[in-house]
Amino acid sequence: MSYEAFARVYDQLTFNVDYAGYASFIHTCLLAHNVRDGLVLDAACGTGSIDVFLRELGYDMILADDSRDMLMEASAKVPGALLLCQSMTALDLYGTVRACICTLDSVNHLPSARDVRAFFEKISLFTEPGGVFIFDVNTPYKHREILGNRTFIYDLPDVYCVWQNHYEETDHAVGIALDFFVNADGKYTRYHDSFREIAHEPDAISALLRDTGFKDVTICSDLDGTRFDGRDCERLYFCATKE
Repeated sequence: MSYEAFARVYDQLTFNVDYAGYASFIHTCLLAHNVRDGLVLDAACGTGSIDVFLRELGYDMILADDSRDMLMEASAKVPGALLLCQSMTALDLYGTVRACICTLDSVNHLPSARDVRAFFEKISLFTEPGGVFIFDVNTPYKHREILGNRTFIYDLPDVYCVWQNHYEETDHAVGIALDFFVNADGKYTRYHDSFREIAHEPDAISALLRDTGFKDVTICSDLDGTRFDGRDCERLYFCATKE
């Protein structure tokens, strides 16, 4: 797949994401842990849409992604931010940060629990004591009941997307096949991509956080800060403090 094309249409495909509301949620979590400014890492930043709001709230952003084309899009939105072309499990910063975020189910894209642990270890290494790690995940419920074996169609002004899923019950995984038809001067070019997302149980994620140097793990079920009570929901928001 051409990441250049994907990066160009990514914002259209995430049109329903409340980036301002998500940034406000992150800001509230950070303030609760006395993090009011300083360096914040966005791991797997994509096109940097949420970072626009976080910079306006007073944070100095470091944007990391393993796609150069995504970073090119992000650089236009967040000028002056430090950009790093690095994968989630191969992060290598110049020093520590006060906080790290990882949004839009990027953790689900890691291929195994071992890779999730490796990512958490990197975040732990580069987060200063008392710093904060905030991220979200799709839940096993969402993979099973919402994504499942379903097909979704997005008919947008400059892109037509066919999204086909295949659910794998053994590890709550969803195999995803995407076909993009991108409009350029009235002609459509087709791009294809496929990947796999894995959903982990909340208790397993919390245990990995504690094993990798985090404490005070809280889990919310929405951006209003409602604490997760064990009932089925589509997305969970984790916040943990570096020991």
